[in-house]
Amino acid sequence: RIDIVNSFKYLGLEFHKNRRYITAIKSNLAKARRASFSIFRKSKTLNLSVSCQIHILNTIVKPILLYGCEVFCFDNFKMLETFYLQCLKRILYVKKSTSSCMVYAETGCTPLYVDVMQRSLCFYVKTHYAPRPNLASTMLYILHKSHAYGRLDSKYLQYIRNSLTDIGLPYLYYNYTPLNTTITAIASRIKRSITDQYIQNWRVTVNTSHKAVFYRSIKHNTEFEPYLDILPKSKRIALTRFRLSNHRFPVELGSWYNIPPELRTCPICPLHIGNEFHYLFVCPSTLPHNNLYLQRYYSTRPSVHKMNELFKSTNKHTLLKLATFIQLILKLF
Repeated sequence: RIDIVNSFKYLGLEFHKNRRYITAIKSNLAKARRASFSIFRKSKTLNLSVSCQIHILNTIVKPILLYGCEVFCFDNFKMLETFYLQCLKRILYVKKSTSSCMVYAETGCTPLYVDVMQRSLCFYVKTHYAPRPNLASTMLYILHKSHAYGRLDSKYLQYIRNSLTDIGLPYLYYNYTPLNTTITAIASRIKRSITDQYIQNWRVTVNTSHKAVFYRSIKHNTEFEPYLDILPKSKRIALTRFRLSNHRFPVELGSWYNIPPELRTCPICPLHIGNEFHYLFVCPSTLPHNNLYLQRYYSTRPSVHKMNELFKSTNKHTLLKLATFIQLILKLF
């Protein structure tokens, strides 16, 4: 006898009669939260590097969050994205309001929606273009027909169609003839297209965000920053907070109280905007320490280009002095 029930579990994923996966998503989140608590506790005890913590997060916690995402891709998994971002911010020791585009770029990670889109589209292509008919491909064919004839409104197929269209591969949804290339090659192309689209969107977000004015002057890619592993913890946290605008400079405080950008001036020098460049190279309150902690090349006739070079440095001695100088600045303001 087969009972009619509201929900049931299959391979660890909960299916509901309303064709929604909120319960499954919440279950994934609860499991990932328990795993993360254990990981962060051990990371603190063992004093693991930032890259090691991120690697553990991506190899243990992330798979738990994304389990079954090939089928719940169309549902609202924002809570999973929020939790993953919170974990990254916890590793960096930055405040919760820090812009996500900066956090992802600093750690070299990508948002969960990128992984969800890659996995769901690759799963769809492998099922849709299976070399031999199987149960999954047969059910997908029936779903296509039911959706096309209006007997069933499939949010899953809508998501697949829109996603393939967004990355310039709509023919993979409508095509029913065999592919003239391997499924592996198509899957590789899908992943590459989604990654390229994310990087393009990231550049637009950083270049238009009012919170990333300083960040876009020192960061031009989405790769992991080496200083996170080079510097000791206290120095690294200070440099990270400075880079990600976790400070109380007038340029940041002004955004809290909706003060126009041109009026966010330094209390010591009212003619200058109180931003990161000003306190590093111009402000009289920090200028005496400038020559002590920065090389003459950077402190003499400073420019945005020189500042960019300074923050790109991988020399431990240079980074240590820069981080120490920044610690002093953050104490003053």
